[in-house]
Amino acid sequence: MNGFSSNISVREIIVEPSSETEAVFAQVRNACELEATAIKAGNVHPHAAFNDMSYRDFFESASVLENVWQGNPQATIGEWILGAVEATQHSIGKNSNLGIILLLAPLAKAAQYADQENDRSSLPTHRVLGELTPLDARQVYQAIRLAKPGGLGSTPSHDVNDSQPDDLVMAMHSAAHRDDIARQYATNFSDVYELATKLTIAAGRKPSDSSSLSTVAAGRKPSGPSSLSTVADGRKPSGPSSLSTVAEGRKPSGSSSFNILDCIARLQIEYLAQRYDSLILRKCGASIAEEVRCRASELFLLQTNSQATCEYISQWHNFDTFLRSDGHRLNPGTTADLLAAATFVYLFQNRTVYELSPIPR
Repeated sequence: MNGFSSNISVREIIVEPSSETEAVFAQVRNACELEATAIKAGNVHPHAAFNDMSYRDFFESASVLENVWQGNPQATIGEWILGAVEATQHSIGKNSNLGIILLLAPLAKAAQYADQENDRSSLPTHRVLGELTPLDARQVYQAIRLAKPGGLGSTPSHDVNDSQPDDLVMAMHSAAHRDDIARQYATNFSDVYELATKLTIAAGRKPSDSSSLSTVAAGRKPSGPSSLSTVADGRKPSGPSSLSTVAEGRKPSGSSSFNILDCIARLQIEYLAQRYDSLILRKCGASIAEEVRCRASELFLLQTNSQATCEYISQWHNFDTFLRSDGHRLNPGTTADLLAAATFVYLFQNRTVYELSPIPR
């Protein structure tokens, strides 16, 4: 527990085989909803908003994303990303989910390929990245310019304000040291798969092959945080009826005490304890990013100590307040994007979705 409970409950629903292809896009939406609903330090959630962004904005953005991709399931990565950003700008009028779109587009396309092969044990993201074209690069750069994300600054090579490169993955490689979204394209989504593994283990399930740290299939050695420590169980899920896009069937397997919202919130602290959030790093510099990491590390030690619950709750609130200072410039937004992507991988590989109740209005 992070000490700041939500009145929103969750219930797991198993996706039946006849619904799996359609469910990919429902799982895209559901991953975004779950990440936004989890009570995470410094982020927007049901009980905390920014001056220019609300929980409802993220919920609506998730629905827009599902509708755009489901309406054009055979589109290219560039078409998906640009179409989603354009539709979000039209509907929400702000950049609520550029990082999530950039991460989920290759993952959802890989999920389509995995469904075609009837093999969910491995997401062929390396295949998706290998198929990217110069047109994809142009459309992705156009989408980034349209979204106008904060903290980008300027770079001597592959600057988003310059003409786009022919090779999007190469451009992402050049930005990987300063941006963890770009880093996923450069490392075959190694951080995302590691976080997804943690969700799977916390749920009492066996991790799939592509959730491991190995990216041998991509021909690249992953880099990034060492193994993330164990995640404690949360509350028992509850909630009402099923999602319209999937059929309710088999009884969910795994830990009966697993609560995905609690787990996402705890994984945030774990990740921030081991890595700089690259949005904070770009906006505030290395000194502030290190301070955030040190505070998260202290909190993570308490999080893993079952005897320190009261102190943990108090320190979590202090950390949350610290991240919300200075006009939310310390918002760990990139970490939130990575958690949304990892949640999608978890949902897809475990053939599941989680219904939220009550639905936010």
